[in-house]
Amino acid sequence: MSKTFFVKPIDVIMPRGNRHWGVSSGDFGQITMPPAPSVFAGAFRSFIASSDDETYKAIIRGEKPPKANYASVLGSLEEPGTFQIASVNIGIKKEKNYEPLYLLPNDITLFENDNEIDIRYAEPLPMIGIIKQNNVLPCVAALKSPSKKPINGYFLKESGYKKYINGEKINEQDLINTSSLWKKEMRVGVALDNSSRAAKEGQLYTAETISFNDEVGFIVRINGSDEVLSNSGTISLGGDQRPANFELINFNFAENNLEKIEQDSEFKLILNVPAIFKNGWIPDLVEKEGENYVLNYKGCKARLVCASINGYETLSGWNMVKNEPKTAMKTVPAGSVYWFDLIEGSVSVLKDLAEAGLWNSNPDKQRVVEGYNRAYLAAY
Repeated sequence: MSKTFFVKPIDVIMPRGNRHWGVSSGDFGQITMPPAPSVFAGAFRSFIASSDDETYKAIIRGEKPPKANYASVLGSLEEPGTFQIASVNIGIKKEKNYEPLYLLPNDITLFENDNEIDIRYAEPLPMIGIIKQNNVLPCVAALKSPSKKPINGYFLKESGYKKYINGEKINEQDLINTSSLWKKEMRVGVALDNSSRAAKEGQLYTAETISFNDEVGFIVRINGSDEVLSNSGTISLGGDQRPANFELINFNFAENNLEKIEQDSEFKLILNVPAIFKNGWIPDLVEKEGENYVLNYKGCKARLVCASINGYETLSGWNMVKNEPKTAMKTVPAGSVYWFDLIEGSVSVLKDLAEAGLWNSNPDKQRVVEGYNRAYLAAY
């Protein structure tokens, strides 16, 4: 079972990324939006653990809680329970209705043209000549663009998401600029000495913060927490443990029209969170077969023909049990797009794949719980 919550920061939020800062005077702490799903996993699991004293003590030791219901949901450091972050979206609350927003997929690029937005799409095209010799896939994502710099700072509205996943073109009305969602603020702080908890002389730093508009927050879907997670409360979220209220909402995400995918025998998978793959940018469950890379899942086989990825990002975090940084990992960024040709099998299992996440048979169990490697399905 899953629950969907609207999470609203009470003041500002400081979703820090994994950039190196805070070491010397004058450092600048830059935010990452939207925050990594692990930020919400840590916040909600801490909320659950803190609601029961015995559970909290066990979790701090990395052990399974003594009470069966908490043990089932939270598990231990080595063997996590049923709790999982299923999705995280920036969201807008409109009276009793909610609208999720989505990162622009990497195959959509925006340009400004006479005060209008020119929307261009990258398409998989066969490679020729020397380009083909340096690529393992049969196609390259080609973009026909004007001689202008692209514009950034836009999210996809729910209307645009519904069009996109069904292979339709979006328009300017399907986009929303971040200026309509939040404002950035700068906060000055001073570093503390870990032993004395007193301020270090001359160790000032500047950090970015986000101040949401009144109707803006996060829409967070959580699996496997029904027994112990209440329907409302306050969590500590992001850097400096800023408070945020959460409340259970009645909400259903838009679904794909699988008929078009089955008819065209092709589909896309778009990462809606960062992903950790054992073979770099090639998704788990995709293995080389002869000259091709093939996705094989529950009898459904599809050839990976093209990918559009904006480099790599770094994922780390803090291990509260061991009181040390988590091992830094190379991740494929959210918004990355993978094009597939369907070879055989039923397309219905692709929905299960998107829901379960792109994980191999021996995944990092903690990262699964934290909500990484999630993707959504789209026609093209």
